[in-house]
Amino acid sequence: MKPAATPADYAAAAALIPCGERIFKSICSQESRGHGFDHDDMPTMLVEPHIIWKHATPPQRIVLQKYHLAYPRQGMYPYGTYAEQPIRFDHIRQLSSFDLAVLGTSFGLTQILGENYADCGYPSPDAFAQAMWSSEAEQLKATAKLMIAKGMKRALETLDWLTIAERWNGPGNVHAYAAKLRAHYAIEH
Repeated sequence: MKPAATPADYAAAAALIPCGERIFKSICSQESRGHGFDHDDMPTMLVEPHIIWKHATPPQRIVLQKYHLAYPRQGMYPYGTYAEQPIRFDHIRQLSSFDLAVLGTSFGLTQILGENYADCGYPSPDAFAQAMWSSEAEQLKATAKLMIAKGMKRALETLDWLTIAERWNGPGNVHAYAAKLRAHYAIEH
């Protein structure tokens, strides 16, 4: 089993931004319940079929749609359980390409979507995937780099929960997501 991120790993990642370790860790806790890997040492992942659709070619869409692995709108079909996600990822890889599977999957402690690989500082989806598979410490570094790219430094410093929620999780359900982050922040030490 891969080792869990240490307090020093969280501190080092937060220092890259820089922001407080407590706020940084509260986002991590919300996204993956504190686990970057499953019991098989696979990164915690969630296949996002609407993102797969966005990056797929028309022929890939036809094939992947048959298996509900790609579709044009979020929520058209259930995502499946977390235990099923590595299997779904592998099916996409086999039916299309590894890069497409990476682009449309969220990984690790903070569920970074693979299409953000360049903002995380990686030259390719493959390099991003290697980092996500390597360690929770690497997942945390990628998280910090993505937060920088999303312009979150000021919001993290001032605990601007709505801005943090919108920039990290997107424009949907901002108030509910901000409340969840605030709750995680309240219990972090």
